[in-house]
Amino acid sequence: MNILSIKNLKKVFRVERLFTGTKQTVIAVDDVSFELKKGKVLAIVGESGSGKTTIARCIAGLEDYDGEIFYKGEKINYKDKETRRQVQYIFQDTYNSLNPRMKIKDILVEPIIFHFALSEKELQLEILKCLKDVGLKEDIINKYPYELSGGQRQRVVIARALVMKPELIIADEPVSSLDVSIQAQILKLLYDLNKKGITVIFITHDLRIVKLIADEIIVMHHGKIVENGLVNKIYKKPESDYTRKLLEAVI
Repeated sequence: MNILSIKNLKKVFRVERLFTGTKQTVIAVDDVSFELKKGKVLAIVGESGSGKTTIARCIAGLEDYDGEIFYKGEKINYKDKETRRQVQYIFQDTYNSLNPRMKIKDILVEPIIFHFALSEKELQLEILKCLKDVGLKEDIINKYPYELSGGQRQRVVIARALVMKPELIIADEPVSSLDVSIQAQILKLLYDLNKKGITVIFITHDLRIVKLIADEIIVMHHGKIVENGLVNKIYKKPESDYTRKLLEAVI
């Protein structure tokens, strides 16, 4: 069963040029189509400016677009409360995605109250469970984001997504700013979440990571898909010259 179907997705930006003030048309995503089966991990890979993050933001309803996106067989409706709950986005920049004036407890409580009718005791248990699931201790709930390490903040961002009981998580470069040892922990966490049934779209520029976590891979270049298929197959025998160059750079 496909949880997601993308058909002829296109996103165009109008960018103002420095000094001249004239506007330039930039095609960030150019006629992209693909499908994602429920329970799989899809890595979307490419260099900066390839369109990978723009695709993720379109799927999450953070950008308008041309084309069609179907979620669980129906055209995605970002105004639907259930869809917003089921499709969760994990941002790369944890500083800007966590309110610096809110304690961790309040950051986690806010979405739960909006989507679920829980008693105070149930609310507390749910928060503690999610913190445990992402490897954080209970005493973190009374801290502010600035008091945490980068790895801890990223775990809080993941916990905030988990409290929504999502079916699809879109992780946008979630480990790019972390130390290698912390990267491995976050990747293991996302891997474990997938094994519990959550479908994952993993956005990255680092092909070394992809083989550790993904089932399928899409390689993007200048807004277009240049290669799409099973990770092991593409690693062993890439068909695109661009994919070969990316692989050669990390081997």
